[in-house]
Amino acid sequence: MILLMLLSLAFGAADTLGGPWIGVEGGLEVSKRVDLGLSQEFRGEFPKGQSEFLTSFNTRVQLVKGVSLQGGYRLEVPLGDPVAHRLAFDLRLDKRFDLVRLKFRQRYTLGFTDIKHALRSRVGAELRFDMVRPYLQVEPFIRLEEKVRFHKVRITLGTKIMTPMPEFRVFCLFEQQLDGDRLIAGGVSAFFGAKIKKKKKPKADD
Repeated sequence: MILLMLLSLAFGAADTLGGPWIGVEGGLEVSKRVDLGLSQEFRGEFPKGQSEFLTSFNTRVQLVKGVSLQGGYRLEVPLGDPVAHRLAFDLRLDKRFDLVRLKFRQRYTLGFTDIKHALRSRVGAELRFDMVRPYLQVEPFIRLEEKVRFHKVRITLGTKIMTPMPEFRVFCLFEQQLDGDRLIAGGVSAFFGAKIKKKKKPKADD
């Protein structure tokens, strides 16, 4: 029921993101392996009523008893009105122990923005496919963002919950607004998280 309500709100309200911005993101994620990630993102936005696109390039270094290099490119376009309807295509090359891996990821996202409280939430699903180790995985997710503005600086705090592989992520985004409501320069964002996994029960000795 809650999901249906969020989906209905997603179709009923537009997601206004402000003007164009450039951001740099870095973070540390701890699970069975330690990931040290660095990404650069470039977002272009057009006047209201026109299409919006997002393109980003991502690089990541993973420490998994060795070094894993990963690079990617993503092009994101809206499916329709509101702008929050997006279809993302993510293609990455992952070199691990001389193994080249080609990954395909497609994301469908619906979202809405409560202008009064500056609360933005997104509901969607992500499909993943790995050509080296074939599998198809669907990850529904819910993402909430709370925006606080003061002195032309916007702070975004939020959480991201994904299943069936639960992941809890808290992020903070600082954006510097230089020209009124239109953001013509970006800031930095960082994420810190840990994957939540169930502990296996020890087998009883015979």
